[in-house]
Amino acid sequence: IAFDENALGRALLGVTPGRVAAGGGQTVSVVGRGCGADAQVVMGGQRVVVEAFGPNALTVTVPALGAGSYDVSVITGGETLSLSDAIMLFESVDVSSLSPAQGPATGGTDVRITGQGFTGATEVRIADVPLAELDVVSDTEITARTVAGSHGTFDVVVKTPDARGVLQGGFRYIEDFEVIALEPIDGSISGNTYVSGIGRGFDGPVAATFDGIDGIDPTLENGSVIAVRTPPHGS
Repeated sequence: IAFDENALGRALLGVTPGRVAAGGGQTVSVVGRGCGADAQVVMGGQRVVVEAFGPNALTVTVPALGAGSYDVSVITGGETLSLSDAIMLFESVDVSSLSPAQGPATGGTDVRITGQGFTGATEVRIADVPLAELDVVSDTEITARTVAGSHGTFDVVVKTPDARGVLQGGFRYIEDFEVIALEPIDGSISGNTYVSGIGRGFDGPVAATFDGIDGIDPTLENGSVIAVRTPPHGS
């Protein structure tokens, strides 16, 4: 028994992936049936180059189009096959600024984020923690309130259902400087004892002294821990 796929007739079934970022350049497959080697593809009113032909799929590059839904047509064998809203182009997210750019680690700082592509934003994160009181004012502005965090500088991430934008090092949590403890609290007078200074509000570059003598190789582990080796000291 021989099966003739052409007996089903030509058809345009869809585009995969059906959602890509606006601006063009992505490769998608236009899926159908009975497409000939003469097939031409029109997307959003623009004729696009077919990169690869097949009877059931055509590989094309999305043209430079704005965000929105677009019809796709395939012209093959003297027929025009069309599919409405076959591909959705979503706007990419770009985070330009956040102000103020710092606030207390206890949270509660009202911030304004600017950029583009914010429509439909679902969350804003700093240090991978969602902010509170999120308000998408417009496609270019979001307001929110910081929650409690740890001392340091962190990326700001805006997420929409389709995309995410990052402002690297966009916000700094600040804690008051305080040394709470040293571990261990004793060591050899010849020095070279590894000590951890524990506290809060630590920033680099760091320095540590022991009875007025500089410690060896002080290193900032994070906003709460400094590691250092003790210097030699008289008895």
